[in-house]
Amino acid sequence: MDTIDIKQSRVLIIDDSTINIRLLGNTLHDDFQVSVAKNYTDALDCALNKAPDLILLDIESPDLDAYRIFGTLQNNPHTQDIPIIIITAMNEGVYESACLELGAIDFIKKPFNPGLVKLRIQNHIELKMLRDYYKAMSCIDELTGLPNRRQLNEFLSHEWDRLSRTDLPLSVIMIDIDYFKPFNDNYGHAAGDECLKQVADALASANTRATDLCARYGGEEFTCILPETDAAGATIIGQKLCIHIAELKIPHAYSEIANHITISLGVASITTEKEFRSPEELLKAADKNLYHAKSLGRNQLVS
Repeated sequence: MDTIDIKQSRVLIIDDSTINIRLLGNTLHDDFQVSVAKNYTDALDCALNKAPDLILLDIESPDLDAYRIFGTLQNNPHTQDIPIIIITAMNEGVYESACLELGAIDFIKKPFNPGLVKLRIQNHIELKMLRDYYKAMSCIDELTGLPNRRQLNEFLSHEWDRLSRTDLPLSVIMIDIDYFKPFNDNYGHAAGDECLKQVADALASANTRATDLCARYGGEEFTCILPETDAAGATIIGQKLCIHIAELKIPHAYSEIANHITISLGVASITTEKEFRSPEELLKAADKNLYHAKSLGRNQLVS
């Protein structure tokens, strides 16, 4: 992992006291990107749209409705992982325990000690960045660098829910490298790994829309999730994928259909008719079409 650089980290101060904001801002502005919110609406807007790495919340501000802000942030899936440090003048251990049980990660007590404030914030941001890094790594396939099956399932579920509300189409392409086992057996596992990497790069480069996801499904299988794409559009993209893989010209003397690596593809799409009841059914339909493509001789697409 590269060295952690916290200079670009974002800190959101939620406080209605101009004096507190000035003191904290002066303490932090040289080391962090600082945003300020003085009321409930601005606090939620900043938390959602500025993606802070840490939030400082004055729990005792009389006009801020701080407990409501705290609860809303904790219950929103887009903000619940942002660490919150409570600002308080109270010293009672029972009070601190109650706030920690609610989900705060730490306390900063008034009056502020600027050096201590900066160090505590720095430590918590570094911990968050480490957590974010390892979470991201848990969703990446180590060999190909593509999203893995875990991220694929999360993305597909999210897009299924989103597009179900808007009646927009969603397509899935299941992809299998033809005769990969003979390739691996005869050229060796190192060559097999290199083949998988080249195919992954080609598939990813062919999916140029930021809204699409290309993932490694497992073994020599890959999956493309295409939001807001109908069957006709997915078929065009699938044909483009076939061309990209053929252009790699990876030699395969043990294939029964070509002298180079090829792929078979199965496409399934859902439209406003809701012909599938779940994202799992959509995946199974694409996999069934992939099996059909292979049974027809491989190196082709079935939709």
